[in-house]
Amino acid sequence: MYSMFDKVELIIHHGGNFKCVPESMYVGGQVDVLSIDPDLICYPHLMKCLKTGSYGNIKALYYKKPSQCMKSLRELFDDKSTLDLIRLATSCGKCDIFVEHGLDEVELVELLPAPEAFEPNISVEQQPDMPDKEMEVDTDVNVEGQVPNEAAGMEVPERGEASLHNDGQVEDDDSHDETDEVEERGGEYDGTTNKEGEDTDYSWKPEEADTDDSWMEDASETDDSEHEETENEELFDNEVASDHTATQMGGTRAEESENEEVSTEYDSSNPNSYMTEEEDDDGTSKRASKRYGSFNPESEVPKFEVGMYFEDGKQFKKAVIKYVVFEKRDLYFKKNEPGRVRVKCGKKCPFSLTGSWVERLQCFQVKVFKEGHNCNLRYRLRIVCTKWVADMYSDKVAENPSIGAVELKRLIKAEYKLNVSESMASRALKCIEEKNETAFKEQFKKIRNYAEECLQSIPNSTIIISTVRVVPDAPSVFQRIYVCFGPVKKGFLEGCRKVIGVDGCFLKGQMKGEILSAVGRDANNQMYPIAWAVVEIENTYSWTWFLDLLYKDLDVTAPDEWTFISDQQKGLANALSRVFPNAEHRNCARHIHANWSKTHRGMNLKKLFWLCAKSTCERQLEANLAELDKVNVQAGKDLRKYPFKLWCKAFFRDEVKCDTVENNLLEAFNSTLLKCRSKPLIPMLEDIRVATMKRIAKKRKYVLKWPGPFGPVIMKKLNANIVASEGWNVDFNGDDGYEIKKGRAQFKVSLQKKSCSCRRWDLCGIPCAHVICAIYDKGEEAESYVDWCYSKEVYKKTYSYTLHPINGELLWPRTQFEEILPPLPKKMSGRPKKK
Repeated sequence: MYSMFDKVELIIHHGGNFKCVPESMYVGGQVDVLSIDPDLICYPHLMKCLKTGSYGNIKALYYKKPSQCMKSLRELFDDKSTLDLIRLATSCGKCDIFVEHGLDEVELVELLPAPEAFEPNISVEQQPDMPDKEMEVDTDVNVEGQVPNEAAGMEVPERGEASLHNDGQVEDDDSHDETDEVEERGGEYDGTTNKEGEDTDYSWKPEEADTDDSWMEDASETDDSEHEETENEELFDNEVASDHTATQMGGTRAEESENEEVSTEYDSSNPNSYMTEEEDDDGTSKRASKRYGSFNPESEVPKFEVGMYFEDGKQFKKAVIKYVVFEKRDLYFKKNEPGRVRVKCGKKCPFSLTGSWVERLQCFQVKVFKEGHNCNLRYRLRIVCTKWVADMYSDKVAENPSIGAVELKRLIKAEYKLNVSESMASRALKCIEEKNETAFKEQFKKIRNYAEECLQSIPNSTIIISTVRVVPDAPSVFQRIYVCFGPVKKGFLEGCRKVIGVDGCFLKGQMKGEILSAVGRDANNQMYPIAWAVVEIENTYSWTWFLDLLYKDLDVTAPDEWTFISDQQKGLANALSRVFPNAEHRNCARHIHANWSKTHRGMNLKKLFWLCAKSTCERQLEANLAELDKVNVQAGKDLRKYPFKLWCKAFFRDEVKCDTVENNLLEAFNSTLLKCRSKPLIPMLEDIRVATMKRIAKKRKYVLKWPGPFGPVIMKKLNANIVASEGWNVDFNGDDGYEIKKGRAQFKVSLQKKSCSCRRWDLCGIPCAHVICAIYDKGEEAESYVDWCYSKEVYKKTYSYTLHPINGELLWPRTQFEEILPPLPKKMSGRPKKK
């Protein structure tokens, strides 16, 4: 700063008191003269000199020209007022500084009446460009230490010479400290751009300052508007400070600003709530201040107001973008600095929003807000960027990884009525993919912890993780995982028949491979999940590994008593013959029909196929095949190529009481897998576990609503057979033999042996129409001849074991095993995807 004096004298009056009778004066004390170079004066250095000297407890500082009266006193409280002090001192070579002292200790004397407070007033000279104000000084108030610049200003300093230094901006001491501390926090900020259609990132990065003004400022706008807004922001800060001092000193403001600064203290119970009073250590109230609201991130539409608090600049910028998306206004970040953000609209639009970091409150605050627009709505917004699209649609893309850029663009337009470029949508998809890739790798590092949590929370469970090493000393790479929970295992063994459906389901996400699953049938002929596994590929080796673990979990002693139903999976037949020798293996008739019908279509052929599949005896099958040959000889020849023992009821064993020719229960379980097979490994396993847990809980309530001893599915089938029994004639032999006749059809029934020559009752355990005729002839009820495996008691046993809940990731145990790497990329079989 240019000065005609090499040094100036600061005449420091201290140790005295202000008096206002008969006129304002400083009474008593001492006077020190400090000669100093004006270019070296700054507020922190001056306060340090005064505090290290013998000036006692400094409550406030005031200054004026020696030639001015006491009414011209101005408060010295920050760098801005210090600049004004230097301006006065350099104009005449000296300047008076008056020290107002606070009380070192307040002593309360009991049983004595308190004297009336004496409140002398001091008229303070008003700065230019501001309305006159009158302040009162309460000498009984004790404020220890330095008064912060944003909360203790006595009046608004003038916006004259002092405000024009540093390119029209004057930053107070807090702002300098703020920048240093913000840089130490080590955050990041990704830049923005003003060009329409290009990216704007709102990540908060305080350690980086903006160096490229091309994406901060619009070249077409002049510095006048920026300086005007800077003055407005400074005006807000100083009006706040003036209001705070007036309240602290016991006076009132003649003209109160609409927005006031908050107290510098936090409510102990809520960090976002600020106290309206400051108290001494003994609880004495010293001052009151207006309470400003904090931003609610859950609000649908952000509403800004001067003084509003945000956690940090990142939250502030997210709120701005949310506002832009809702209001369809083409805002942009004119200033985007580590501790200061300014938002503008079009060239002629009055809208303006400025916020900055408040160091003493450790939060981000709105300083200037000019509401209102005179611009038109826009549907292509500069501030909407790739990162915003990626954040908003990451979950939807995770649920549907096959979504493309064009489809994402249409989705954004449908939901937000915004036009984004196809290239931005493509970049957003790439960003989501990279983010998911990172999350994908993290899943395998946590898989052992997840397994340990499940084993601790759900007793008697089996979770096997298989890993491989590319070379002997290489890290472990994930290969497979097998899951069978203890309660599910017990429920199956106590309440289900020895019939298991097995199937495989492709994974659709980043995790390539298949889910192998085993599903049983409960007493109501409904699905009951037993075990599942994620494997790298479906082949004989992976099926053998899965079935061997299932064999051990079910404690199988007689493999030939079990029945397995499956599709025509690769390698499954070989694996079953190895692990479950002599077990019955059935193929799903629906898949056989799908293959056979590729060359033999038609409703009539389809009807004849299902008559063959559901034939319960060999003679009935032969009759149905003869009908098929009459319609299409080649179709009959091709059908005979599929072994009948795999898909025709006539060759099924009747010990397991299951006559199904379809694997539809596995398809029902796969419908659950379809919803989660695109997710990473642990979320996918969690979805299956939670779905199983909910199903068990649901079935426990479901059984309480049964009106009879059997489930609704069983009773529906029994009632259908009762209706079908009408019109049949019964001949009884007097012992246990019944002949059931209708036209040329005739069957024999033995109620004691629970057998009918049609084999329907033998296969499923539910009386067929012929058996029901014999039962009614005997005068008994059909329900009494339904097999016990369908009873309510057995159903309750199945679902008597519940899955216990588990903890979230934060509380998972930390295992000591080495981390597992994700599986190596492997090209899946089939036609590759189109790019």
